[in-house]
Amino acid sequence: MAAITGLRGGAVVASQGAVASAVGASSTAAALLGHSNTIPAGTLQVGDVITGRATFLVSTDSTPNLTVALANGTTALVTPLSATATGSGLSARAVTMDYEITVRAIGATGTLELVGRVSPVDTAALVPIRAAATVDTTADIVLDTQVTFGTSHATNTCTGEQHVTRRYGRS
Repeated sequence: MAAITGLRGGAVVASQGAVASAVGASSTAAALLGHSNTIPAGTLQVGDVITGRATFLVSTDSTPNLTVALANGTTALVTPLSATATGSGLSARAVTMDYEITVRAIGATGTLELVGRVSPVDTAALVPIRAAATVDTTADIVLDTQVTFGTSHATNTCTGEQHVTRRYGRS
């Protein structure tokens, strides 16, 4: 897990490279990819913008739907951000989630506004993201990618590759 430090001005402030863990397989339970970046408690200000890109690889044998969410710890900030039909027999197909978070309010009932998109697993159009989430900004915020396969199959895998986060502040 990488910490998003107090750096400002669009510098890469947290980045996770490839992670060895894969999720999915014979399960339809939501799982984190494990390439999380942490925003330390109490460091956000109203007007801060956090941008990020999470990239992961999907392999399937069956034809499950794949639901992707940006999560704070184990809690999805928006459920679901996308549900994308996957093709049968995919092998290491790259999927990317781009997002932008604007801090609208801080404190125990802080508000984050999320916009972005999830690239398709197959040839479908991009899946847009737009929602607001209530988040306690006085506690650490741990951004990770949460994925859920709609159908259980032994060869369904989803492996996190990268998660890069940038923070832009108003200071």
